[in-house]
Amino acid sequence: MSYTQVLEEIKKWDNDQKWLLLEKLLHELRQASEGHSESPSSAKRLEIANALYGSIRPTDRPIPDDEEVRRILNEERYAKYG
Repeated sequence: MSYTQVLEEIKKWDNDQKWLLLEKLLHELRQASEGHSESPSSAKRLEIANALYGSIRPTDRPIPDDEEVRRILNEERYAKYG
């Protein structure tokens, strides 16, 4: 199965399955990197993958709607610029 075919198949999955796959892949990458000397680019890619996973990980809070995002941005701007 080609890379493109795999991606097309994954697009059909529900979000829970996608998250499980992401967690499994990150776990495999972490295990593979332990105890092995890797090139800096490989270590950097793993660091980025971990950061991205942390930033997109689902939370127990609902996703804010547009109005909530505007309110949050306004609060942050006010706190920053006064």
